[in-house]
Amino acid sequence: MSELPPSAAYLAVGASHRTSSARLRGRILVEDASLPRLLGALKETAEAVVLSGPERIEVFAASADPAKALTAIKQALAREAGTAAADIENQLFALRGEDAVRHVFAVAAGLDSLVAGDPDIARRLRAARDLARSQGAMGAKLEALIEAALQAAARIAAETGIGGRPASIAAAALTVARDVHGDLSRAGALLIGTGEMGERLAREFLAAGLARLTVTGKSATRVEQAARRLNCEAVPLEVLDEALPAADIVIAALSSHPPAVSAAMVKEALKRRRQKPVLLIDAAIPGDIAREAGDLEEAFRYDLNDLEHVVMAAGAERAEVARAASDIAAREASRFAAGGAGRETDAAIALFRSRFEDVRGRVLKEEGGDAVSATRKLIERLLPEAAAIIQDLLRPGAKPKDKDK
Repeated sequence: MSELPPSAAYLAVGASHRTSSARLRGRILVEDASLPRLLGALKETAEAVVLSGPERIEVFAASADPAKALTAIKQALAREAGTAAADIENQLFALRGEDAVRHVFAVAAGLDSLVAGDPDIARRLRAARDLARSQGAMGAKLEALIEAALQAAARIAAETGIGGRPASIAAAALTVARDVHGDLSRAGALLIGTGEMGERLAREFLAAGLARLTVTGKSATRVEQAARRLNCEAVPLEVLDEALPAADIVIAALSSHPPAVSAAMVKEALKRRRQKPVLLIDAAIPGDIAREAGDLEEAFRYDLNDLEHVVMAAGAERAEVARAASDIAAREASRFAAGGAGRETDAAIALFRSRFEDVRGRVLKEEGGDAVSATRKLIERLLPEAAAIIQDLLRPGAKPKDKDK
């Protein structure tokens, strides 16, 4: 029997804006506080990292038994949605082996995002990796894949400049906003939903001097988290009708169906604003603001495509940059998939170092900051078991044992 290729253990399973409805993603969406629970369930059969957000919830995994792990992941996602795995099967993608590797590289580089080249996805992937480490769900095999994908993403951004595209879209939105309202220091904005692009645009407006920002959305927890990140007010989605008239700029990133903001709602808001103009930025797919709202006098509606046309009318240049980025990602993914165990040894060392530092921090806290006592206790706790831990990390599909507890 021929030996399986090194990439055979890898899996990528989930639902994204390309494969599923916003309704399903909303059902599966895992709140930050619940991610440790999901990782705890997944690590029983595989190394796992969970990337969760409004546009996607994906599990990147490595397992010595990929078929068993695939079934477990689908069942876990179905539980999050409150349904049977068969009911969501047609909206989930499931990639194995080199296909999974190529997908992880594309995601890390932002090539699978709403706007190609979004650099924020790499930050989120690092955070997801760090959480998986802390929960004991990360092993050397998956560590090697995530690290290689992040390194490739950095190279792609540096060589192609594709990472500047989202910032350019934000710049286009600022240009349009200033055309409509002039000085933004006298303007207020309403962010509907906590989608990646919506929050990015809100940050850009705040940095440009926006006077005030209010955020609302379906999930009270995510809205509160976004309000803390953006240092702004949060209001329930139920009072959207009341919040609209106060907004000079509306940024919609809810991905709702039907659209969260109807033409009738905008018409009523304009009436209460005494026809003072409003800029409507639809940063969601599918759209959150009814297209008919843009036909109203003093209502200016722009979606992501409109903003892309503002910043880059020539589609050929955009396509060329994306194609160059995709080529690099594909080459790096293929190189990784064909690689040997050496990369896993490096990953195991890095993972062990991270675990060592985590235990060191806990021991220092236990010892009240006494470095000498903490060091002695740390050596007593970890050194005799270091070889066993490294061996565990190098075994495909294995997860670190909590021997430090």
